Amino acid sequence: MKKIILTVGLHLIALGSFAQKFNIQNAILAQKDRDILVAKEYIDKAVIDDKTSKDPKAWFYKGSIYEDILNGNPEDKVAAPDALKIAAEAYQKSISLDKPEGDWKKSSEKNLLNLWGSAINDGADKYNKKQYQGALESFNLAKSIKPEDTTAYLYSSVSAELVKEWASAKADYYKLISIGKNSADIYKYLIRITRDIDKDNTKTYEVVSEARKLYPRDKDLINIQLDLAMKMGKTDEVLKQLEDAAIADPANAKTYYYNLGTIYSDPKNKNKEKALEYYQKSIDADTNYYDAQFNTAILYWEDARVEYQKVNDMDYGTYQKIGKQTEEKGNVFAKKALPYFESAYRIKNDDPKLKQVLRDCYRNLKMDAKLKALGI
Repeated sequence: MKKIILTVGLHLIALGSFAQKFNIQNAILAQKDRDILVAKEYIDKAVIDDKTSKDPKAWFYKGSIYEDILNGNPEDKVAAPDALKIAAEAYQKSISLDKPEGDWKKSSEKNLLNLWGSAINDGADKYNKKQYQGALESFNLAKSIKPEDTTAYLYSSVSAELVKEWASAKADYYKLISIGKNSADIYKYLIRITRDIDKDNTKTYEVVSEARKLYPRDKDLINIQLDLAMKMGKTDEVLKQLEDAAIADPANAKTYYYNLGTIYSDPKNKNKEKALEYYQKSIDADTNYYDAQFNTAILYWEDARVEYQKVNDMDYGTYQKIGKQTEEKGNVFAKKALPYFESAYRIKNDDPKLKQVLRDCYRNLKMDAKLKALGI
């Protein structure tokens, strides 16, 4: 009796296994008969059963059946709105379960590649409908199918930004750079996130420095790096970058030279000769550059005022000894400042600060006619 019971048990086990294989076969037959929703019902059962859930054949046919739903009647798609994603994941599952040279793996890889275009098109369609989250999901699916193709990364990065998934967008830009799609614009998009969203100046400086090695004459990258360097107190690097920028971007050289002048004029980096040198280069690039003309004049005028103040502070005896010589030293500097003040006034005669200092210059140099013409 025990022997008979054991035999019956073995037959029941075999029958259960056959039943699940039967689901796969029924799914295949229904697919061939174009009864796709019946095929879906059978294959869905097959892939969740313990005995066939690790069968690459079952997963291949799940991918194939859902691909048919994707490309079939609109009515069938209602039963599986995520057919594209399910088909791709099924093929990927089949690949992972089969032997390295297995036939199901090879067939799944071939069919999976065909889905890449569907994923791109689906993403583009959703993007055009302003369904950006859905577009992002489709582009991400395309990336999983062809990890080294740049198209999906470009599209997904834009979609990710639109739904404010900054980490995803940033990862896309890094990937594009790593696989050789490293245009200056890609770096700028990445910089926008690290600088404006992450507020990470250190990381942004690393990125822009890397970008400038590849695109040393890109004006935007030059200005981004310059701005960051100034904020981060990297004075030596700023000076080098401004010099490079003036060469790379001659149309805006006057501004870069002016900035160099202002850095050397700053009390922390005071170097009058260097400041005057760069202000003059700025003026040479554009004689109507008011700020460069005015700042040059002020540098000379500051020295003049020092000497004039010495005179004002002298007692009568000291003035008799060295007053005239000290005053003349001031006049030397004032005469150097004067042409720059007058050029600045020609450019912009409504600046009250300029008018006042020009008046003082004329007075100290005893230029009465010009002082009278100034009208103050």
